[in-house]
Amino acid sequence: MNEVELKEFETLSNIIANPTNNQQYQKANQDLNTYTSDLSNWDKIQSVLELTQDTNSLFFAAIALKNLFGDNWSKVPKEKKIELKGY
Repeated sequence: MNEVELKEFETLSNIIANPTNNQQYQKANQDLNTYTSDLSNWDKIQSVLELTQDTNSLFFAAIALKNLFGDNWSKVPKEKKIELKGY
């Protein structure tokens, strides 16, 4: 994940954690779901855990990884499972 994507993830996470209006919340939730709904984004979400200091981003990234793997465990390649165990 590059710096721009990380900042976007942090911004979206903070909007969801502290919404000012329903429209803003819904848009942020929809945008954040693009990161968290596709198993191929595993590396990007993992990099959020490694790069951010933002507590809301850490929270949402951890939940996203848990959900991605929980919902798609049978689709996760064996190498990724081993890598996840080591992580």
